[in-house]
Amino acid sequence: KGMSMFRLPLTIWAFFVTAIIGVISFPVLLSAALLLIMDRSFGTSFFLSDIFVQGEVLHYQGGSPVLFEHLFWFLGHPEVYIVLLPALGITSEIIATNSRKPIFGYRAMVASILAIAFLSTVVWGHHMFISGMNPFLGSVFTFTTLLIAIPSAVKAFNYITTLWKGNLQFNPGMLFSIGLVSTFITGGLTGIILGDSTLDINIHDTYFVVAHFHLVMGISDLVFTLDFNDLNRIGELNEFVEKSNSKIVMIDHHQNPKDYADLVFSEPKTGSTCELLYEIFESIGLENKLNKDISSCLYLGIMTDTGSFQFSSVTARTHEIISNLLSKKIDHNKIYNKVYNDSSESRLKVLGSAVNSLTHIKELNTVFMSLKREELERFNYKKGDSEGIVNYGLSLKGVVFCAIFIEDTINDNNVKISFRSIGEFPCNLYAEKNFSGGGHINASGGRFDGNCEKAIEEFLKTIPKYKDKLI
Repeated sequence: KGMSMFRLPLTIWAFFVTAIIGVISFPVLLSAALLLIMDRSFGTSFFLSDIFVQGEVLHYQGGSPVLFEHLFWFLGHPEVYIVLLPALGITSEIIATNSRKPIFGYRAMVASILAIAFLSTVVWGHHMFISGMNPFLGSVFTFTTLLIAIPSAVKAFNYITTLWKGNLQFNPGMLFSIGLVSTFITGGLTGIILGDSTLDINIHDTYFVVAHFHLVMGISDLVFTLDFNDLNRIGELNEFVEKSNSKIVMIDHHQNPKDYADLVFSEPKTGSTCELLYEIFESIGLENKLNKDISSCLYLGIMTDTGSFQFSSVTARTHEIISNLLSKKIDHNKIYNKVYNDSSESRLKVLGSAVNSLTHIKELNTVFMSLKREELERFNYKKGDSEGIVNYGLSLKGVVFCAIFIEDTINDNNVKISFRSIGEFPCNLYAEKNFSGGGHINASGGRFDGNCEKAIEEFLKTIPKYKDKLI
């Protein structure tokens, strides 16, 4: 049948309706600007009730500043949806694509976009409840404002239902989209309070209004970056964090932190970021707030970051912290088994393929493995399936250094590399110099622009330069 209106992507629907809102609302603001120019420059009195020039009252008067408020907010509230609707449309496609299923309730989503667009033009008065508005008119604007919660809730529930039991791909776009849904719900709930005239009158001109606006239009006054110290390690998110006006807090235990954070907690001698987190919690008196769930998460982070407590970075203090976490009655056996003894079929196939590709460079006490994109797709690879596989290379007798090259299943020409070593060989320095990476002396990571073959060629070309440290 070809393309029809109800086969359009929701992104296109959102752009289309946004254009209509703009055509309706912007001329009103233009009119307000023209009237304001006439008041300021040509002696009219559309917005000014009493006009004083050098202490003298001019003869023309009778304007109303409230008229300017009406004209301004007739654009001001639809403008929120001019910004928001395209983002919601894009989010619809991203969530559907990365859930590997069609968007739930397509026609309802289209109807909600149309309903939001219409209602956005009849709610502007909720910004003016304390301007002397007639209480009956205030109740009308309260009704229309609360009514807009219905199509908004339709969109939120349909997003959540699309995510439900989907084959979720947590790439940066998906993470941002899920974050948008969360903040959209929170911002909407605070909007219900502000839309009720009896409540809004009491909290008008307070920080509650500021908080509502920031939740809807742009949050993140504070950004925490944990377990990395270089924004290049977060790939596509790098640009967003760099351009953010938010304050940034770095909590990390890797060496050579970059200068991007406003507040830095960096201690390379600490065995894991979760251990450092515990130290921070204890230092600010929050140790008693650590319940069983939080303690389980901290234990998990310390256990995995220290190679189940086998790395040289493990100290008596590490075990003391573990002892404190165990006192919270965490199930450490369950945590260990979930991480190391709960493999999916796809993980075992990935492990077998990686071990099968193992190449031993005996003269350099080095091994490397690789996982190509077509293999991962054939095994129905999921994020996490390759976690820890690089450590198997170190179990080979005499091996000092091991690397694994994993092609990205989403982005072309991108290879993720993990390095592990035993003893004094500096994984982090090798990764930093040759593969845009970094980390710890015995555990680090890097990346390569290209495919596995090219990355391995570069590896074989550079590793002989470290022969004196490997043998």
